[in-house]
Amino acid sequence: MNKPAVVFIGAHPDDIVRCAGTLFLLKERYQVHDFCICTGQRGYATATGGYATVDYPPRADVGAERIKEEEKVCAMLDAQLKVFDEIDGEIFAHREICMEVAAALSQIKPVAVFTHWAMEKPDHAAVSEITRHALHLAKIFWTTELYMPIHGGECYKVPQPDIFVNITRVIEQKLELIKVYNKRLGPDYPEMTRLQNRYYGQQTQCDYAEPFISGLAQVGTRWDRKAGSILFDL
Repeated sequence: MNKPAVVFIGAHPDDIVRCAGTLFLLKERYQVHDFCICTGQRGYATATGGYATVDYPPRADVGAERIKEEEKVCAMLDAQLKVFDEIDGEIFAHREICMEVAAALSQIKPVAVFTHWAMEKPDHAAVSEITRHALHLAKIFWTTELYMPIHGGECYKVPQPDIFVNITRVIEQKLELIKVYNKRLGPDYPEMTRLQNRYYGQQTQCDYAEPFISGLAQVGTRWDRKAGSILFDL
């Protein structure tokens, strides 16, 4: 029997870490899909430190390396990976990419979609808009749960979460997943993530938690059917 689907739509390889704990929990009952809108072609260190911006050329070898990392992570999550052809640092919510994502969503018919919060850096903000537009084009906006995981350090103003998921039993799996991205994120990133998830856990009386903003207000029923979050069942 086929599992119902959930989809993470991220701008770059490694963006999935923000809700990896929740996806580890969901994969027990749902088929996870990972949509990368670009390959992360500018995700390489520059001579002056930091990572490349639009002032530096995209590199196919960097994108290929990062997709290999994403494939390893998808294997850990039992997820199916789909990569789109946008350029790192140049992602916009244009008609073609919105229609491509909509077509992929129409095939999968997910019960829930996870993506970036709108008030993040430009690539992430564009993917947030692409996701919402694609859900409308696919005519599944009102029937698909939409969640935006909050990731400290990438929001212009950190919003107040309205849903928390207890990821205590999978925190070590999440940290091992993050290590796949060590070349990009650095060796300190797993511990930073542990502290961040610990902070949100303290707000909700559990050890570790991931925070989310929901696309629609949470309610037990809507339009004469159950509309409560699938996250409440975790």
